[in-house]
Amino acid sequence: MRARDSVTSSIAGLLLGITATSCGSRSILESGCTTGQTLCENACIDLLTSPQNCGACGNACSAVEVCSAGSCATSCPGGTTQCGQSCVDSQFDPHHCGNCSTVCALGLVCSNGQCGSSCASQQTLCNDGQGIFCASLQTDNANCGTCGNACILGASCVNGACAFNCPSGEIKCGTLCIDPQTDQANCGACGAPCWDGSCTLGRCYSQLAVDNAYELALGKNAIYWTNRGAKWVGTASEVNMGNGFTTYAQPSPLGIAADPAGTVYWTNELASTGTVTRLNSSVSTFASSQNSPDYVTACSSAVCWTLGYTDIACAPSAGGAPTRIASSQNPVTGIAADANNVYWLSLGLGTLMQAPNTPADGGAPVQLAGSQTLLYGSKVAVDGKNVYWSNDKGVYSVPIGGGNIVQLASAFQVSALATDGVNVYFANGSLQKVPVGGGTPTVLGSSGAGAIVLDSMSVYYSVEGSSSSLRGVFKITPK
Repeated sequence: MRARDSVTSSIAGLLLGITATSCGSRSILESGCTTGQTLCENACIDLLTSPQNCGACGNACSAVEVCSAGSCATSCPGGTTQCGQSCVDSQFDPHHCGNCSTVCALGLVCSNGQCGSSCASQQTLCNDGQGIFCASLQTDNANCGTCGNACILGASCVNGACAFNCPSGEIKCGTLCIDPQTDQANCGACGAPCWDGSCTLGRCYSQLAVDNAYELALGKNAIYWTNRGAKWVGTASEVNMGNGFTTYAQPSPLGIAADPAGTVYWTNELASTGTVTRLNSSVSTFASSQNSPDYVTACSSAVCWTLGYTDIACAPSAGGAPTRIASSQNPVTGIAADANNVYWLSLGLGTLMQAPNTPADGGAPVQLAGSQTLLYGSKVAVDGKNVYWSNDKGVYSVPIGGGNIVQLASAFQVSALATDGVNVYFANGSLQKVPVGGGTPTVLGSSGAGAIVLDSMSVYYSVEGSSSSLRGVFKITPK
């Protein structure tokens, strides 16, 4: 008897808090609608079930549709009952208790489809300001976890917490379901903005600078490139697109590279008076009186470059006289370096070569691959395990020091190559990547590229040309 008196007292207490039974009464409108309802045209409306205001005021469903969880649909989902054009839970709705026509009397609640004076086990007595009712706080979208805690549109109540059920192809970002393939604020992933570019297929495509960019290097929070025609080295921020760029006038810039610390080096291709220039906190000459220095590469311990496309020279990053590493390579088409070695391609000899990048290391050059049909655009790249290069048939790898040669991808006339140790990125009329172990290449963009550089999130590439929309420095995120 005391238990029933307790439930009756609870119901009575909840009823004392009700000042009006109609959402349209003046007293409620003046103080605002109750939890789970919205004021629409001087009436408090449940946007989750109202066919005239489904999901938003004035959003009327057609005559053959129902309003289900705030969206117009052709039928009600499982666990709900269609009453007119509304989808209701007849197990708990006191206005449709057990069926569409049963309305529980004042003071009674609907529990498991029956009007009564108490709630069934694992149900909670709630008061929304218009009446009392039973709710399953573990699953009720309008009373999730606590009475009156309504899940927003697109979410459902699971174990007492609102969880998103985003449509196919969409993901949850904060409180929204978004399409990561096209969303400018969440391009490819939540929190990955693409404000100054175009979000296409989950990648942000941005143009950092409009210039005739040839070779590229990634310095400290900035991208650098050489412009052969204008005779300058350009630089722009990695992130502040469209803000123009800074230039360093140079007599004949060609190759450019950066070491892991972000120090940038470039060559001025002049006969006998050529230079290798360094940019750290300021611009300075790293090596002078060089005979036509061309391509350049930099690692943590050394800087190496080609001379007249035939010889290889290296110098310690800390400074010192350059040393001739190899001669008569006839001509060199690509060069790369790691902390111990320098690697290059000899077009005339058809070879991929390796040699220590400092004289103290000693040792003659070693051939890693021979009988290669190379092109003037053939390039070379290196990670901690393998050396990668391109020839007339595709992209290949070989272990540092030599070993089994593996073809990673079939591709003709590769013009740029780079690796991050996970994928090899290359351009041959389109920008692509392939896993370092081989596999099916993924196309990242339809444009070709003269050079490619990478950071942890993005791929950057350069294009020379006459059209302002096609030439310049470009960025794709994620890579």
